[in-house]
Amino acid sequence: MIGLEDRQALAQDIEAAHAAGSRLQPACEIAGIDLRTLQRWKAQAGLTAGDGRPLTVRPCPGQGH
Repeated sequence: MIGLEDRQALAQDIEAAHAAGSRLQPACEIAGIDLRTLQRWKAQAGLTAGDGRPLTVRPCPGQGH
């Protein structure tokens, strides 16, 4: 799981490389993430809210069946 600050830094670096002429796919590969991951971060507020999984309320595991 990538922390919010690290996500923001990666996205900034990738966008800077893209602005300088790099294609997104190779820039993402160099950064160690998938292009689809970057797209999800942008579409789902992943660059402002971070990863919601650690804060998700989960039900207690059921007793053995």
